[in-house]
Amino acid sequence: MSEDVRSTLQKRDDKGVVRHGGEWLAIWADPASLKSDAEKREESARDQALRDIEASLAAAARSLSGHDVDVVFGTSQADDANTIALPKLAPDASNLQPLRGRCDASASFLAHHDPKLHLNQTPEAPLEARLFLLLERIRCEALEARTYPGVERNLVALHYDRLDAAQLLHAHLASLVPLSEALRMVGRDTFLGRSDPSIQTAGFRMWDRWLRDRFQPKLAAMADALDDQRAFGNASLAFLEALLAELPSAGERKRREATRPSDDDGADPARLREADDPAEAPIFEPGELETDVADPVSKTRSAASAKPTAGGSCLHRRGSGSRRPRRRPRERGRGPCAGWAATRRRRSGSTSSSRA
Repeated sequence: MSEDVRSTLQKRDDKGVVRHGGEWLAIWADPASLKSDAEKREESARDQALRDIEASLAAAARSLSGHDVDVVFGTSQADDANTIALPKLAPDASNLQPLRGRCDASASFLAHHDPKLHLNQTPEAPLEARLFLLLERIRCEALEARTYPGVERNLVALHYDRLDAAQLLHAHLASLVPLSEALRMVGRDTFLGRSDPSIQTAGFRMWDRWLRDRFQPKLAAMADALDDQRAFGNASLAFLEALLAELPSAGERKRREATRPSDDDGADPARLREADDPAEAPIFEPGELETDVADPVSKTRSAASAKPTAGGSCLHRRGSGSRRPRRRPRERGRGPCAGWAATRRRRSGSTSSSRA
């Protein structure tokens, strides 16, 4: 053979160039070995731009918090109270605005929160304690957002990113939205004087209307006490007491499974409206979604690859304790080819009898 024999596998690199065996070995050994000088300069400039963005985020966090805090990227757990942990910035900086929102939220909490005063006012019940801490965080974020309008946009972007990671952006009923996420939106909008909900989905609009219609005086009392943590804490306790008394089972019952209505499932529209009122349908336990979603992309990928468990919180999970119904063993002559098999048996029987 005069021509060189090459593999028929057309495997391409990240730039779409077809590489073969020896080239792949060189790439794996030294990724920069096959890059041109122009590509190396472009990659270095891109990395430097990302480092500059991270440096500006760290400077903004120190400015908002008023403390010499350490900002760590690529992790979700902070080592101490003076450390702000942020997820890693994407190579294309697509998560920049949610990252700014997380940075602003952490810095505002350090700037306006008094841990000792909060500990003295925290209720003993775990459920109320989680919601009380959530309202305190919303208060600190609202104080910074009133001074810097850009902070509000970053916080809303962070909320959207959080809901997208939890697959809650398309929740069409109030019963599919956790109470903690509804309070996060309604509290932020009320404290900043917004009349329309900042999360424009059906489920969040239901929560906004329901909470404002029933607790507008108590929400206004909290908004008037933003500058005083002690007065705000007292107003928050009064609001939580009235809220949990209004909700069924004190808000501790799980919400029903999220299902997407289709045109051919014969669903009754009246049955789909049974959860329009948050007090008339099961909901998430408040605070269940208070886990820190540090990296929504990796969290979503890991959740998609993991096997569903009985205690998971995936929206498309079956109810706890339910199992897939076991398929009945197929009876003879009842399968899709039963007619063809019976015809063949009759033909074989008639042929044997004629031969006999």
